[in-house]
Amino acid sequence: AFQDVLKREARTLMAADLTVRQFNAPSGAQLAALEPWLRRGVRLTRITETVSMMAAADGATPVLVSVKAVDPRAYPFYGSVKLDPARPLAEALTPATIAVSDDLLIRLNLSSGAAIRLGSADFTVFGVVRLEPDRMTGSLNVGPRVLVTREGLDRTGLMTFGSRAAHRLLFKLPPRGVGVAEMRDALRKAFPEAMVADYREGHPFITRA
Repeated sequence: AFQDVLKREARTLMAADLTVRQFNAPSGAQLAALEPWLRRGVRLTRITETVSMMAAADGATPVLVSVKAVDPRAYPFYGSVKLDPARPLAEALTPATIAVSDDLLIRLNLSSGAAIRLGSADFTVFGVVRLEPDRMTGSLNVGPRVLVTREGLDRTGLMTFGSRAAHRLLFKLPPRGVGVAEMRDALRKAFPEAMVADYREGHPFITRA
């Protein structure tokens, strides 16, 4: 029964058809190797996950949070992020706004619209993340969730040399013309040290558990 559920929800659990995960940012050569596939209709979006301390702008005791930076115009390819108040992710997240899990608001005694500081940048809390389709298949899920745009992450100054972060590349294949096995083989060659998975097997860590 568990395997049947995984198969039915596989793409949603990954938010993609295929994923690549590694702890180094993709190199220029690796991104160049993806260009022919993008020209064939494959879609790509990148996710960066890291951990940091976050505090309310009034100087309250900081809290360790799990930061996830996405491009809200593309992420997720499957499933949806549900926010409270309800709003499409592409409208809610801007370089100056974030969405957080409700436990963070409780711990910092905040509410939607509050000012908060992450790294060296100030943000406004848009609201609460109620559902995140690929939460189980993410990395560095330590502490309350903070969802931010990739431009917002750049503003924080957190991603300096030596920063601990996980990088995921999510791929959505076109309806025809590119096979899953074909794409997976190409990704394994371009990212030999990364974990490459596709929706047919689900997430290896979940399957093993």
